[in-house]
Amino acid sequence: MVERFFAEITRNRIRRGAFTSVAELKSAIMEYLDNHNADPKPFIWTKSAGQILEKGARAKQALERVTTLGCGAAARRSVLLGASEPVN
Repeated sequence: MVERFFAEITRNRIRRGAFTSVAELKSAIMEYLDNHNADPKPFIWTKSAGQILEKGARAKQALERVTTLGCGAAARRSVLLGASEPVN
C-alpha cells in the first residue's frame, strides 16, 4: 500500500510540477498530503489477491522465457505469441 500511495503522489503532484529546490518539492508534497488528508478515501482493490498473484506468476514466466531465448526482437515476439522458440 505504501508503494501505491507514493505512486499516486508521484503521478498527481510531482510529475505535474517544476521544482527549483528541494524545499519547493517538499512544500508541494506536504500540500498534496494536507489536501489528501482533508478528504481521505479508502483504496479499493479491483482484483482479488489470487488474480494479482496469477498475473505476477505469468509475468515471471514471460521474463524467464525472454531470458532463456535472449532479448532480441524474435524472442520478444515469441513471448507475445506464446511460442517456445524464437519467431522471426
